[in-house]
Order: sequence, then structure tokens, then C-alpha cells
Amino acid sequence: MLGLLEQIRPAIPTSDHPLLQKAASLSIRERECLKYLLMGKTAKETALQMKLSFRTVEYYFENIKDKMSCFSKRELIACAHLLEKHSYPLR
Repeated sequence: MLGLLEQIRPAIPTSDHPLLQKAASLSIRERECLKYLLMGKTAKETALQMKLSFRTVEYYFENIKDKMSCFSKRELIACAHLLEKHSYPLR
């Protein structure tokens, strides 16, 4: 598995970029959770906004980390910022 730096080094993702391919596998709910994470919301705040349980939101974050090959929320935020920078729709 590639680490974060190997994934984002070519800072201009193309449609065949691994990061964009991974992001394409995210569900609508997972993208929405990612959007709230980028806004600085905690899992509890995200759960309230989305009208879900805290545990469900944490489950989504774990799924997103797995799908994006990230090992921490910090790394996930870095990937999400890169996606957002290149106009990838998070929701």
C-alpha cells in the first residue's frame, strides 16, 4: 500500500490518479462525513448534523480510512483537502 506522501506527490491528480480512483469508491454518506470532517466537526457534531448515531459516523470514518488507504484522521484530512483543492465533489 502506498502511504500518503506517495499518493499525493504528483500534486495534480488526473482521472487515473490512485487517490481519485479511491475517492470514487466512497458512498454518498461517507463523502458527507468527509465534508464535515473538513469543516472541523467532531464525530459527535457530524452525527448530530446527519441525524445518525455517533457509532455510525465512527464506522463511516473507519470505512473511509480503509478505502482511501489512510492510517489516521489526520492523513484522511490531508487527502480530503487535496481532493477538495482539485474540485472533487465531496457532497
